[in-house]
Amino acid sequence: MQKIMNKFWNIPIITVYLYAVAILTQHGFNSYFNIPSNFIEFSIKENIVYFFQLFQLALAIVGVMKFWMWIVVLVGAIVIAILCFFDYVYEIIFTSILIGGALVGSYYFGNFLAINTSTFYVPLSDCQLIGQGKYIIPVFYDSKAILVSIDENNKLGNGFMVKEMSDLSCKIELKNIGKIIK
Repeated sequence: MQKIMNKFWNIPIITVYLYAVAILTQHGFNSYFNIPSNFIEFSIKENIVYFFQLFQLALAIVGVMKFWMWIVVLVGAIVIAILCFFDYVYEIIFTSILIGGALVGSYYFGNFLAINTSTFYVPLSDCQLIGQGKYIIPVFYDSKAILVSIDENNKLGNGFMVKEMSDLSCKIELKNIGKIIK
């Protein structure tokens, strides 16, 4: 019974770990657009939606995998299982490397998402509150839109603006504008 109770302590640890993964991914995404980390959404809703979208992405990848890739995945799982059954010290070292690697990888995955995203919310051209130039909205934070300037070649400009959605008197639309270049 004590062993079973010890396993339940892992549930809060796993929850905190998954929360850290979601936050680091969002930090990687925001940092590509030079948006500070204080604009990271910490709500549980956003993190649940993130993991749901990640699960959908994983299912799409699994659907297009060839037979040889399944062999690579199977061999990798066998290697991980063998390493986990070794001595306790090796198990701790291996687990620490996996957990640390996944946390660091989360930041770079967010950066990868930012580099490869081509569809953004954009304010329509009749927006007087923003000023001249072309802007995208890569992130919404609370009831605010974080606007980032880009030039005609989709290269990032300097800085960003934070506008309250209620103050933004123009319409916004989701548009495929292409990848943003740093």
